[in-house]
Amino acid sequence: MKALMRDAMEHGALGVSFGLIYPPSCYAKTDELIEIAKVAGEMNALVVAHIRDEDNAMIEAVKEFITIIRESGARGVLSHHKAAGLEESWGKVSHTIRMLKEANEQGVEIYCDVYPYHASHTGLASTFLPAAFRAQSASAQVEQLKDPAKRAEILEWNLKKWGRDLSWVQ
Repeated sequence: MKALMRDAMEHGALGVSFGLIYPPSCYAKTDELIEIAKVAGEMNALVVAHIRDEDNAMIEAVKEFITIIRESGARGVLSHHKAAGLEESWGKVSHTIRMLKEANEQGVEIYCDVYPYHASHTGLASTFLPAAFRAQSASAQVEQLKDPAKRAEILEWNLKKWGRDLSWVQ
């Protein structure tokens, strides 16, 4: 992967983008991402990422991205930074923006972008499946959903996270 990354950079790529909430990037471990990002760092390129979580584990996801950028020496952009989910996630962005600012003060070159609206578009799995289920292949997810106990576990997770009012889903 590092050789492919280096080749792409030598042929004009400006960096690499990780979609860590989506397959296949969601399967990558932090140390793997750091190794790929090191190639970008060697070439003064960007590492852009949609972090793994934007609600319950958002702070941990931002910490992971800062770690990737710090340890790789690359420049980073956190894509469309926001706190998704219900009220318990509101306000977390104030904390994560401070985390990004502190990282920059320590010499880590990391930025974020935001979008000016209160809606998003993504796959159902990233919204309605817990991270442990999302991190599996689609065929493994289908197998899990065949199990009534697993379906009940997912339903319980969704009810706790979203409640019964899904009028916001479009």
